[in-house]
Amino acid sequence: MIAITDLINSVHGDDRNLDHRQFIVAKDLEKIVGCIRTIQVESDCKEMASLVVLPEYRKQGIGSTLVDLILKKDLSRPLYLVCHREKIPLYTPHAFHEVGVQKIPETLQRDFIEMKQHKGDDIVVMQTGQEK
Repeated sequence: MIAITDLINSVHGDDRNLDHRQFIVAKDLEKIVGCIRTIQVESDCKEMASLVVLPEYRKQGIGSTLVDLILKKDLSRPLYLVCHREKIPLYTPHAFHEVGVQKIPETLQRDFIEMKQHKGDDIVVMQTGQEK
């Protein structure tokens, strides 16, 4: 778990309530080079978070593969993510689309407002799957 925590902290990522059971990791031999996780937001929806790939392993499709693996797990309910506006093109090929704050679960709305205060106004919420 230390390697995942270090990886997430290296990009100032979301390190709230980390649990190794939430993660899918990408490895090069025994070295963790990327990770992604889902967080249960409410009983019928999840948030995709903590997508990180080490800089020297980027542009090789690792992040895209990690997103695909998360999506294959369960498409029957909405999956949300919060990202900087500049990252939208990374997620649209995976059927994510931007949604307004008023359309997301209340729990995620609170987190989004808090993140916006810390990270600035250029963050957005995206969603894939059925709307809640």
